[in-house]
Amino acid sequence: MRTIIHVDLDAFYCQVEHVRLNIPLDIPLCVQQWQGLIAVNYAARDKGIKRHSTVQEALEKCPELKLVHVATYAHGESMPKYHTQGITYQTHKVSLDFYRKASARIMTILSKYANIFQKASVDEAYLDVY
Repeated sequence: MRTIIHVDLDAFYCQVEHVRLNIPLDIPLCVQQWQGLIAVNYAARDKGIKRHSTVQEALEKCPELKLVHVATYAHGESMPKYHTQGITYQTHKVSLDFYRKASARIMTILSKYANIFQKASVDEAYLDVY
């Protein structure tokens, strides 16, 4: 019998930041892009925070929330950095390279367990394990 497994890494960007920053999983954490949230971990969800909420809305619900802005390029920079101040879409360009690299490492591991492997997105894949 053929079996296909769908793997979806929930709150993937948050998971990457938990590892990168060594933040415990029980700490509410969101990844932001400009003033919107693009990833919300389970601890933050428990506080009522949802993806696509604004930073202001999230902080009102959870003042102790850890916020990480996606890496960006400032004008003139050739490598993305995790800037912490003065980040605007007028002065910075978003880089998702850190998440793509983490995804590539995970997808390499997952692919070893499937006869047929299909990456669906940065955080999803299908594994045919017949």
